[in-house]
Amino acid sequence: MRRDPSYLLDMLSSARDAVEFAAELTFHEFEQSLLHRNAILKSIEIIGEAASRLSDETKETHPEIEWRKMLACVTISSTAISASITPESGRSFNWNQSSHRKQSDNSYPACQENI
Repeated sequence: MRRDPSYLLDMLSSARDAVEFAAELTFHEFEQSLLHRNAILKSIEIIGEAASRLSDETKETHPEIEWRKMLACVTISSTAISASITPESGRSFNWNQSSHRKQSDNSYPACQENI
């Protein structure tokens, strides 16, 4: 618990980074830009790692935060990074377009909403 403030600060900083990296970015631009994709996914991964290290007491103090969804996004980002998904490699990530994008503007993966 004594390190929780540091973890929370890491989460906040990484969330702000991810939002900044994704600003004005369409999903197509996200798919095509290795730089943006890796920066955003790494920020999400940092958030999840910090969240996984938070004490149960801190998590219980903030039941309004959907901790499980946050950790699920980390699994997705870690998988995407480790798979080296790039247009050049011929690999593709099968995003379920309806559930992995914001419904309102179709710009960001759903994980962004959980940050």
